[in-house]
Amino acid sequence: MRTLRSQTVRCDQVVAPVGLGLTFIRVYDQLDDVDLATQARKLDVPVILAEGRHDYNAMSVLAVSYYEVLEAPHKELMWFERSDHNPEHEEALAFDPFMVETVLAKTLR
Repeated sequence: MRTLRSQTVRCDQVVAPVGLGLTFIRVYDQLDDVDLATQARKLDVPVILAEGRHDYNAMSVLAVSYYEVLEAPHKELMWFERSDHNPEHEEALAFDPFMVETVLAKTLR
């Protein structure tokens, strides 16, 4: 039996390389001028960061340094200890409940 997650994973395997290529072409050059610690230090919305502990694409030290200076009505930093860049796939059994029980519960009004 196919589940929604298995269908999503298969779809991601097909379209992700295309999306990644377009991202490199259109977005990455713009990131050189982004510094969230100064440009988005204070936000008036809840902020929840979900990070893979072993992510080398988006280094965890950057998430921690931003989290430490961030001012928000609610902020939370969730580590997925056995994940790299994709905790939604690598730790789906932990990520899915986190999205429902934490993210939705604290942000949906």
